[in-house]
Amino acid sequence: MGSEYWNGVVSRLPKFFNDTAAICLTADLLSRRHFCPGVFGFGFLSPPLYYYPQISFYPYDMYQVPEYYPSQRTYFDERGAGRVSKKQDTSLGANLVKQNDTQFVTNKWVNLDKKPGKTDDENIDLHIKYRSFLNNLAKSFIGFMDYKSGLGDKSGKLSKEEFSKYYISQFATTASTNDEKAKLKAEAEKVFDKLDLYEDKKLDWKEGATLMAMLDSAVDGKYDGTITREEILEGLKELAENPDGKEIAAETYYNLYGRA
Repeated sequence: MGSEYWNGVVSRLPKFFNDTAAICLTADLLSRRHFCPGVFGFGFLSPPLYYYPQISFYPYDMYQVPEYYPSQRTYFDERGAGRVSKKQDTSLGANLVKQNDTQFVTNKWVNLDKKPGKTDDENIDLHIKYRSFLNNLAKSFIGFMDYKSGLGDKSGKLSKEEFSKYYISQFATTASTNDEKAKLKAEAEKVFDKLDLYEDKKLDWKEGATLMAMLDSAVDGKYDGTITREEILEGLKELAENPDGKEIAAETYYNLYGRA
């Protein structure tokens, strides 16, 4: 083949790359299941060489029971969520353990959640708002324990000792024996260890939100935005006793924040 042929091939390469990259980008935008690095910085190479399937963000996966998710081993892109502010409103979390039920979402959210045949956009809206409400509850709950309960050090996070003291204060009675309190302390420490996903011996509000989500779905497997007393008792017991509790907590965290 002569130089004229190869000159023609070379002259057509820019159009080929642009057309192929456009196809990749269109497929990604339409399916949300594919990604083409050729569009983002690798345009000088043939995009088909870099085109591969990748699962995208599916917020409506949040509404499945955690064991349905594929096992994940790497969950965290950031090391913690920061400290809860001392100015945090703690009214929502103050009586969470003692009262019969706590609805932490709005009635509008509940009505949309119950709507049959929801669209993908509605499911996305549900997930984003659920996470926002859950974050607020977790900050309120941890803020109350750390700043208002008289048991915290006001650092904006919880240590195992602080968590255990609060746990005992909520579940022990005036008639509880020392042995019963020791059992509550051991249970609290197991719960703490399984929630300490960063393994820094502190619980931040994202780890707290993970607990709130697990409690919300503890009895019926549904994230309905209301945590009942029954769900608290059942969820904490399950988390403490289940040998896979930390894995389930990590998957719950990933559902909330891994695709954020």
